[in-house]
Amino acid sequence: MFKLFRVLVAAAVVGSSFSIAQAAEPIKVLFLSKSSGFQHSSIKENSTGSNHVADTLAKMSESGDFVVTSTKDASMINAKTLNGFDVVIFYTTGDLTQTGTDQQKEMTGTGVAELLNWITAGGGFMGYHCATDTFHMSDGSTSPYVNMIGGEFLTHGKQFKGKVNVIDKKHPTMKGFQDGWEILDEWYVFKNKNKEDMHVLATLDPGTQRDKQPKQYNIPDYPIIWCSTMGEGRVYYNGMGHREDVWNREAFQASVWNAINWASGNGKTKAEPNYADVVED
Repeated sequence: MFKLFRVLVAAAVVGSSFSIAQAAEPIKVLFLSKSSGFQHSSIKENSTGSNHVADTLAKMSESGDFVVTSTKDASMINAKTLNGFDVVIFYTTGDLTQTGTDQQKEMTGTGVAELLNWITAGGGFMGYHCATDTFHMSDGSTSPYVNMIGGEFLTHGKQFKGKVNVIDKKHPTMKGFQDGWEILDEWYVFKNKNKEDMHVLATLDPGTQRDKQPKQYNIPDYPIIWCSTMGEGRVYYNGMGHREDVWNREAFQASVWNAINWASGNGKTKAEPNYADVVED
């Protein structure tokens, strides 16, 4: 059984690259890693009952800037529980209302509606990598969850070193993010993108993979990090993070912290739709 980990640390860690001036109260983060579909190695239970991404977030939280509750119990996505958090992070797959692959507790039938209502009222939502491989519709239509997160997993090829080009260098979530960062990861291709609401933060350049893996990647550069607003709430998605070593990188952890801080409502929103201006379909 997956254990529930909560880290409450008040003292800042000297020299932390993702720490900022201490806020009056740390940001309260709920991290959900339930896999009703495929379960990624980075969120499989380890010997302590935690997982690699949860451990990474726990280590980051030692800065004192945020506290994190990590769980695979999707029933925690309900109105009462969400009201105790500022930000929710999903690293999930499949229909979370089903027990599915990891056999952890499922979300109730009203869970998605309660999540969307919480975001609309001012909550912050973040999704990493396979969060877009969640709540597909069997008839091919776009689910309310997918419309919220901004895109839906379509396919991926073999892992390769992709180039991430920053589109909005002034956005708070992209502070310090290296333009043209080349990193080995598994790169999703998306369908059902919410172009009307999406603010593209960075795109993926598949480079030579257009020739090596044309079935998946013979396409123009496409959004890989984006954000949007939903009512009073903020939504952020980053397609990176399949590999454990991506989460180990200090630069990636810094981007996670910047996104947490932004999603919680701090700083300028800067989420005006820009898809049509920056993406060549």
